[in-house]
Amino acid sequence: MKNDVFTGNKDACMKVGSEQVHTIMSIISTLTINCPELLTVLNACVKVEELDLPLKRNQSLVIKYFMEFRQTIAKLIDVDNDKRIAILKGKDEQEKNYLIEMVDLLATCAEGENRFIESICQTIFSVDDLLNILVDTDIKNYKKLSFMRFLQWVYLNTADKVISLASGDFAHDERIWKLIKLLNDDVNHMNNFAMQNSERVKVLFKTKEKLTHEENVIKMTMIYLSVAAFTFINKYKKKELDR
Repeated sequence: MKNDVFTGNKDACMKVGSEQVHTIMSIISTLTINCPELLTVLNACVKVEELDLPLKRNQSLVIKYFMEFRQTIAKLIDVDNDKRIAILKGKDEQEKNYLIEMVDLLATCAEGENRFIESICQTIFSVDDLLNILVDTDIKNYKKLSFMRFLQWVYLNTADKVISLASGDFAHDERIWKLIKLLNDDVNHMNNFAMQNSERVKVLFKTKEKLTHEENVIKMTMIYLSVAAFTFINKYKKKELDR
């Protein structure tokens, strides 16, 4: 099963049934880190990305069976945050990819301000956990994208105004300002690269040629900034202005 069958295909996503989701989750519970691509398939079923349309029914099904198989499929996230950080910094690419894809799936399930799903996700990562990951300079940006999205959809865009951002102290947490500085440094680095390599930047997302290490870092950082970081900053500013 390939995720491109569902990507951008609302009709295909709407036809996914409870049995299919249960079957995929069952396979994941058996293969775990050997099948991160199945988490990507579920992610594509949960939201029609091209239409920016989360599908509440599919979100609920994924969370339902996530809870049923949680003991086996969530072994890499239901651990101490130091262990998660160690995985993200480590050399085991299978564990790393599985953890990232699982977090991204949960973040997508939380889109749309569903209080029940948010409450489940909030038992997995606290704001502290997420900030400690996001400000760790030893973790590459592209590995942080899912965690930034998780922070946004579980704590910033939350249906529960009482526990939104965990507390009012969020705005005064020094890690927020460290995170913003890191993002600013990334933007400056992107600008400098673009000024020196204007023609190359234009084809980074189009070329089929093998990218250099620096070009790949630039490309992944651009995705991190555009998909998650800029959205996070906008939502954070709005929350502060609304307080």
